[in-house]
Amino acid sequence: MNKRQVGTEYEQMAARYLEENGLEIIETNYRVKIGEIDIIARDGYTLVFVEVKYRASKEYGGASFAISDKKKKTALKECINCIKTDKNLLGQFQFQNAM
Repeated sequence: MNKRQVGTEYEQMAARYLEENGLEIIETNYRVKIGEIDIIARDGYTLVFVEVKYRASKEYGGASFAISDKKKKTALKECINCIKTDKNLLGQFQFQNAM
């Protein structure tokens, strides 16, 4: 399996986990001008933007270490751009990392 296939598999597992825990999946692999949001879900009135990360080894830290400060800033911009673009997504929001 190549890296893209592994990433897709983990994104699908994360989406299933979110659904099993009561969240509604709105969109996966949502493209915006500056990148992509892996999963957009709704938890009541709150939008949840999820970045899915996988690491085969914890030698250099777990998946949470794979999200740099630059990526966090870009992700926030992606979320804001997404909300500006799609008025159906108005509301409170949060950003989560799925590992």
